[in-house]
This record gives sequence, structure tokens and C-alpha cells, in this order.
Amino acid sequence: MAARRISSLLSRSLSAPSASTPLLLSRGKNPSRGRGVYRFSNAAALEETITPPVKVSYTQHLINGQFVDAASGKTFPTHDPRTGEVIAHVAEGDAEDVNRAVAAARKAFDEGPWPKMSAYERSLIMLRFADLVDKHRGELATLESWDSGKPYEQSAKSELPSFARLFRYYAGWADKIHGLTVPADGNHHVQTLHEPIGVAGQIIPWNFPLIMFAWKVGPALACGNTIVLKSAEQTPLTALYAAKLFQEAGLPPGVLNVVSGYGPSAGAALACHMDVDKVFYYLSVSCQLSRESMAYELGIMVHNPLTSCIAWLRESEILFPPVVLLENVRLPVVSTFNHSFQSNTDTMATSRRTFYIGTISFLVAVFNFLVSLSLID
Repeated sequence: MAARRISSLLSRSLSAPSASTPLLLSRGKNPSRGRGVYRFSNAAALEETITPPVKVSYTQHLINGQFVDAASGKTFPTHDPRTGEVIAHVAEGDAEDVNRAVAAARKAFDEGPWPKMSAYERSLIMLRFADLVDKHRGELATLESWDSGKPYEQSAKSELPSFARLFRYYAGWADKIHGLTVPADGNHHVQTLHEPIGVAGQIIPWNFPLIMFAWKVGPALACGNTIVLKSAEQTPLTALYAAKLFQEAGLPPGVLNVVSGYGPSAGAALACHMDVDKVFYYLSVSCQLSRESMAYELGIMVHNPLTSCIAWLRESEILFPPVVLLENVRLPVVSTFNHSFQSNTDTMATSRRTFYIGTISFLVAVFNFLVSLSLID
């Protein structure tokens, strides 16, 4: 009931235009045009300041099953991108905090029950977590929208259902990761086994915090690994909340550790840590090239574990006939602006350039549609 109340209150605040507010992102006498843009936009003119009805309860690192302050005692602010106001002050992690988190994850992997637990038992914990996500969907959606600036409707109706479903999907894989029996000559038996890698270092970006959390944490847990996750400094709140729900689901201490902080300090320390067996991170091309230099500046010995990296750059789109029709003028606009300014800055979900093959009338129609938009907030 509480989650429904939270969802209703914030949905009205973030998504619904007031009676005096015109339908934004519409064109001419046909208000249906642009409605797809508006539906995932919080560009309604709001007369009152939004105060989301949810308390920010978790702002410390989660290390070895305990919420703890940063070793340095430092904190950093996380802001509401819509207003620029400070939401909360979060523990600012550095190499020392990463060392503590990795040590906890290493001990949990080498000595704890998680890697030795049956795949069925691991899947039950992940399924309990997914049930808790459904129970706390309102709070998680509120934090996701508040911290990242994205529309509440997108968080509540799209990302939270996907978040829970992803963990149920990965839980289903836990007892289906089988080895092979390979034919061999003579009296020999050859069998391959899939074993956990060990400690996984996960560095996730800010544009889809919960979905990135699921994509990285879910497979690692299903396979029996332990994790140190560094959340994006722009969006640290939902990762901490989700980690708390994993505790409630019965995840053993040290299996999932969450450190908040900046990339050049906490991120570099995790990416180069000598006791991390697998690293995954999203980086821009420039950050990828500077990984070793950051480690050098921090006095960290460069270590190259198994590494997966997505170094992204926003791409272009090309429109061919029959897409280049006047009734499709909203397509290039949506692909450029939808979920672009609403989530801090750029995202991989938008285009930087659009090329089209057609007449000048299509370009004029796109321009007219673009200038008719009202992008507020």
C-alpha cells in the first residue's frame, strides 16, 4: 500500500501536467504527435517543488555485510538533476575502501558458503531478492528518478519490472550451467566443468543504474562469484538500496560489496586491484586510455585481470525511404532528445547525428517540429 501511495504521488508530480499546463511536445492541431516523446519526459511546467515521499536511508558503503563510513570520513553530494539540489551526502570511497571491500569479497569467496552453495540455493536467494524488489518497487523507482533525473513513469513502468525480471532470469540459469563430457580414446573420461572465477569488480555507469546493476551483479552471483561494485558518483543511491534488499534476501556477508566514489580514485583502484579476478567497466574512450596513468598517479601496481570493457561513443542514425515520410518527422527528434537531457547529460540511448535520404521538405518538417517543442527542466 505504501509503495502504491509513493508511486501515485510521485507519478502525478513528475509526469502529469497541471490543468494550466499545455500539452508539451505536441505539434499543430494534432496533439498525438510528440506524445511518445512527452510520455517519457518530465518537461511539464511545475508550480511547486517536488519532495519525493521516500527517505534516503543508505548512504554508506556496504562492506562485508555492514554499512560503514569511508575510511577517510569524506562524503560527496548527489544532486537532483532536475533542480540541482543536494539529495544526500554519500560516503566517498578511495583505494582504502576498495581494499577493504576486495578483502571481504576474497574472504567470502575463499572461505564463505557462497561458492560452495548448491546452484539451487543460490537461485532461491536471487528469487527472494526479486520478490523484495517487487515489494519495494515504489521506493526504488522514486530513488532512481530522483537521483538520475529520468521520468518516474520510465522507472516505475519500464525499468523496475525489467530489473526484477532480469534477476529471475539469472536465477533460473544458476542450476543450468553445465559442463561437458568429451569423447576420449581408451579408458579415459574427459569432463569439462564451469567454475566461478572469483572476485568480480564491477564499475557501472549512471544512465540506467538499476539495469546496469542487474546486468553485472545477476550473472556473477548466479555463477557463484563474489562482487565489489563501484556505482557511478552521479547515481549511487539505488545500488545501496538494492544491496540492502539482497541482505534481507539472505545473501551471505561479503558476497556483494558496494563502494561509492569517483572514477579516478575508487574506480581506478578497483580496476587495477591485484586481488580482483575479473573486471567489468563502462568507460569513455579517453578514460580507457588513461587507466594505467590513473593507477600510476594513485601509486597502484597495474594489474590486468580478465577484463570486459565497453568504451562507448554516441553514434549516428541513417534514415532511408520509406521512413523519410512527413508523418515520421518525430522519429529523428525522439531518437535525439528522448532520455537525453533527462538523465544527467548524454546517454547511449540517443543519437548525435542524423543522416537522411529524401527531399528538403522532410528536413523542413523536422525543423518545424523541433522548434515547436518545449523542453523544460
